[in-house]
Amino acid sequence: MCDVINTGADALDVNPLNDWGFQTVPQKGANNRRVHFTRGKGLGGTTQKNFMLYQRPNADAFDLWENATASADSPGWSWKDVFPYFTKSAVLSTPKTGARGPGKSPSWNPAAYPESDTSKAPLPISFPSFTYDYTVTLRQAFNDLGYPNASDFNSGTLNGVSYATSTINLATGHRSTSQSFLDNARSRSNLHVITLALVKRVNLDKQLNAVSVSYTEPFGAGEVTISAKREIILSAGAFQSPQLHIFMSPSVEINPLIFAVANALVTLPPGFFDYVFQNGGALTNPTADMLSWQKLNSTFFSENPSARAMQDYPEGWPHLEYLGIPAYVGDYGNAALSNIQFALSGRSFYSLPVALVVAVEAYRKVRRIFNTAPFKAVRINSDEFYPGYEHESDAEILEVIRNSLMTVQNPPSG
Repeated sequence: MCDVINTGADALDVNPLNDWGFQTVPQKGANNRRVHFTRGKGLGGTTQKNFMLYQRPNADAFDLWENATASADSPGWSWKDVFPYFTKSAVLSTPKTGARGPGKSPSWNPAAYPESDTSKAPLPISFPSFTYDYTVTLRQAFNDLGYPNASDFNSGTLNGVSYATSTINLATGHRSTSQSFLDNARSRSNLHVITLALVKRVNLDKQLNAVSVSYTEPFGAGEVTISAKREIILSAGAFQSPQLHIFMSPSVEINPLIFAVANALVTLPPGFFDYVFQNGGALTNPTADMLSWQKLNSTFFSENPSARAMQDYPEGWPHLEYLGIPAYVGDYGNAALSNIQFALSGRSFYSLPVALVVAVEAYRKVRRIFNTAPFKAVRINSDEFYPGYEHESDAEILEVIRNSLMTVQNPPSG
């Protein structure tokens, strides 16, 4: 599975054909371990290596961005402004509910997927034809703990429990990649795709306008510079876009925070991969199709003053995401318990008090999930295989997390 193989925390768990091989500096919050940070190398970036889950952000996040950046130079970032761009790029296939089995029917909001013409919207999304029995139990467990079912996660609200859409072509079972967008735009005369090129720098004129881009050809055979008539868009990912911003010629004054992220967080060694599976049975499922987004309650914030700033987030902004995987993940370098992964953003993993208390609370919530009546009814025993119930205090749980922490494939944005 490309969302599991070569994505672990170990520095050796890397496929150099489609991964840049980034590592963090030693992380105090991970007991000074260096952690492999999966970053896809090739067309489409890390879409080559992710879980293929498709969900749109919370509307409040865009409205907050709009308020924070509103000016004549950056209009149009509200949810109302961006929603049409989401809908015009994707086509949802009607799920095969019969093939999924009883109790596994997904829900969705048709208004979130108005486009049906695949020649206009290049990205096919769907609910897998197969889903695991585990997801039925997981949803029942969430419901037992008071977490409501959500209508979907693509209409601007991230709260509750729902099956997730995936970037999979339901008709063929093919995993969608950048190829979907390239095929859609291939006939355009103004599109030229250059592969096996490593961008070196963005060149500026005397007025500090970006005017050209220089890149090296395969095996360093030579350097080529391409001039721009109108604009240059940096789209090299969360790390390499700011890195290219640094490597401008002539040099310009750069925000030191951007430099710290681009230069200190990763080390750089010097593709293209598509998912090929059969179009039937378990392998048509990307493994993580049951999700839950949740907000922490007032009791948690009253007991953890260091986290109270999270209450200032917009009303609809979730605090935790649970990603259900019907497999034993173990010490994949990795997530705290066998079936749930979660990611927290920050300049250094678990360097802030709020991250510590939220991580422990999330860990305890996972334990509660697996000890609900629905899971007790299907578990073969009451043991916790990893790491074991002997790890009970906040300090013991935090130590387990620090020793097993890993990144997910896509850096959080906020």
